[in-house]
Amino acid sequence: MKRITVMAFWVVGLLLEGCGQVSVEEAQSLGEAAQAVEVTDPCYSLVGSGTYEGFFCGSSPHQFIETRNLDCRSAYDNCVLNSNNNPSVSVLCTWNGRVLYRREVSTGGSCSQVECMSTTTPGNYAGYFCDGSHKFIATSGISCKAAFDNCVLNANNNPSKSIHCEWNTRVIYRKDLSANACNAVAASTP
Repeated sequence: MKRITVMAFWVVGLLLEGCGQVSVEEAQSLGEAAQAVEVTDPCYSLVGSGTYEGFFCGSSPHQFIETRNLDCRSAYDNCVLNSNNNPSVSVLCTWNGRVLYRREVSTGGSCSQVECMSTTTPGNYAGYFCDGSHKFIATSGISCKAAFDNCVLNANNNPSKSIHCEWNTRVIYRKDLSANACNAVAASTP
């Protein structure tokens, strides 16, 4: 998501859109200076049509919509509408594979698996067996889905071990065989 800083300048004699002429007195009352306004727009510079996907996350994540040939702004607006209409559910929405919107309402990471499955960019992956914080893998240039699949493979091949996996420092998979077995690993990773 890009953050845009918009500079608004008030200059005597300039015609400002929708404001008309600015007098000397008005410019002085506005401080005759620039005012910075930060605007967060997930669709900034994204033009054309794309594929919009929306997911409800949590214990049984599922896709609630997939629409092709939709502009980013319409996708974002629909996602926010669905999120507002389902206040007790975590929501993740993508447009052309890029995360547009994410709202977590349950314990941390409830949308991580869904986001992971819809992300194709390469990143850094680290996997830990939680007994003594043993790192079993650290690699870069791997997709989140490939990292998740590797982590699940290691978890299935080591059924007696607790496991914690991260991709780009986000938890993508965690299996605690005893209460809070992986808390030390989670606390020690950035």
